[in-house]
Amino acid sequence: MIKISIIIPVYNCENFLEECIDSVLRQTEKNIEIICVDDGSTDGSMQILEKYEREHHEIRVLRKINEGAGLARNLGMSLAGGEYISFLDADDYFIQEEALEKMYELCMSRGLDICGSFAKKRMPNDDMQEYIFSDKNVQANVAYSYKDFQFDYGYQRFIFNRKFLSDNSLLFPPYRRYQDPPFFVKAMALANVFYIADCYLYCYRVGNLAAKMNEQKVLDMLKGILDVLTFSQREGLDILFHNTVDRVNYDFNSLICHNVEHDSVEVIEMLLKINKLVNEEHGKSGCVIKPLQNILSHTVDYYVDYEEKIKKYIQQNSDIVIYGAGNLAHNFIHYIKRIGLLSHLKTIVVSDLKGKRYKIDGIDVIDFNTYKLNYKEKDDLIMVAVGADSHKVISEKIYKEEINAFILVEDVFMHQCGEA
Repeated sequence: MIKISIIIPVYNCENFLEECIDSVLRQTEKNIEIICVDDGSTDGSMQILEKYEREHHEIRVLRKINEGAGLARNLGMSLAGGEYISFLDADDYFIQEEALEKMYELCMSRGLDICGSFAKKRMPNDDMQEYIFSDKNVQANVAYSYKDFQFDYGYQRFIFNRKFLSDNSLLFPPYRRYQDPPFFVKAMALANVFYIADCYLYCYRVGNLAAKMNEQKVLDMLKGILDVLTFSQREGLDILFHNTVDRVNYDFNSLICHNVEHDSVEVIEMLLKINKLVNEEHGKSGCVIKPLQNILSHTVDYYVDYEEKIKKYIQQNSDIVIYGAGNLAHNFIHYIKRIGLLSHLKTIVVSDLKGKRYKIDGIDVIDFNTYKLNYKEKDDLIMVAVGADSHKVISEKIYKEEINAFILVEDVFMHQCGEA
């Protein structure tokens, strides 16, 4: 009897593939099958898979044309014979050797459709961090309701009852990006109750998403986001809805704007559909999500108006504090210097100096804790000059100090400052 089917979609992962498969073969649970679906790789991935298939009876290799990881996983699910299904990406790996065995035993003892584990993420510098549950007091072997969490990422650290998935027609949508959350949130909401086993199953290797994007993938990502927003609105999952809107406004704003043509009708139509849902949910009619603002700014006089507004803020405030010291902040400071208002800049603030001391254009750079203790004045205007994916975290940090006079400078504007 096969207890767990591990499905691995593979696309050009020859550098990580052996580590990935070996981590499964080391699992103490031996009643498994490993279904590797090559999604049209053009490197040496298929040769590695064929070698493993010859040497290990539990490995089955399938090959298909390149259509994306979601459809590759669906093919694997259609042929899986295990009681439970686990998903593993070819550039990631399993951590603890006994993890699948512990998760399966917990499923059997509790009669679970879904069981999770703890997980790690491996940063580009090889630093290991907690993944997903780092800010929550989640304990092992305790029943939790999905409605109390409503997370949308991290499906890889769960195993799913195959019959449960089949009975509910749960499949990955055919998107090149963001195909995971629509599948995951529907599965979690239907199961509702989940447990976390006392183990670490999954290591997610953090990569550079921006380097892998193009306009078609952005469009697919927006389709996945629309799916999640529609589902969360229908099911009354308010936390999920709010967090997904935050992803659009903060995590993906730059990604969207820098990977699409500004006259892309399909992208604009998709953003308008998302914007309509956001307004319906909030009972408003004038809300405009950030990427839609930024894209429309190139088809109307938004950019000119925005620059005038920013210039006026700087002219009217003699104590400007710039939050940020990266490339975008350098562009923005260069812009302030170019318009002859550098004397209005009081200081530059960063979240953590990490022991460094330096200046930009003769202006001191200090950490936020030093600023709030020694330099904060009621007349200061903080202008946050970082990428949109950091806006939420920095906004919360500033609000916590009861500082209300701050502006999030649009990163598209700052990019253009660097081009001037």
